[in-house]
Amino acid sequence: MKAEYKRWLELQKYDSGTVNAQVYRAARVEENYGDLDSHVRYR
Repeated sequence: MKAEYKRWLELQKYDSGTVNAQVYRAARVEENYGDLDSHVRYR
């Protein structure tokens, strides 16, 4: 998840600090709840 999410954020033209902060936050959530992609239902 992290590499794809980071790349998506970069493609959205977010500042590098914002990208790093968001990836860090996602990693913290995954530490407690597991892989975020496994919790998302794609339609």
